[in-house]
Amino acid sequence: MQPHQGTVDAARASRIFRKKCSEDLSSWHARQGDEQFRLAGQALNQVWLDRVLSRARRSLAATTSWPEGFEDDLGGSTSMLYVTPEEARELHAELMKTFERTIGQEHRFAERRDPARRPPRAVPVEFVLLAYPVLDAPPLPGDVDSDGSTGVDLDADPEG
Repeated sequence: MQPHQGTVDAARASRIFRKKCSEDLSSWHARQGDEQFRLAGQALNQVWLDRVLSRARRSLAATTSWPEGFEDDLGGSTSMLYVTPEEARELHAELMKTFERTIGQEHRFAERRDPARRPPRAVPVEFVLLAYPVLDAPPLPGDVDSDGSTGVDLDADPEG
């Protein structure tokens, strides 16, 4: 199957990205650089997100098959806040500091990448920190647009 015009396949995106950027792959920014770089960043974002969410979906849907001792203490949590871009950056930076301090690249478990240094019963556990504007959030009761409308089209097809 051929990629759509204006898109970049994942392999090409990876080559373009690696050529143009030497940063840690978890910190790329799809909005910087020329059009090819932007498209490569978007493709890598999609590959990364698909992999992370697929792993999370499989594991969280099968908690009864988790190794003994993990059954009750792990899982997920979400929270939706109404914040400005500045507040969102501040909150994300604060959470990232905690994330990096406890489980980032230099965390206390980093040596366990070496299988010989892992204690018995140690298994991989993935922690994911995501922060993003919710693009399809319905307005809250009382929300009013600048034209006085609620922004909700009650006749609109919810499936698009």
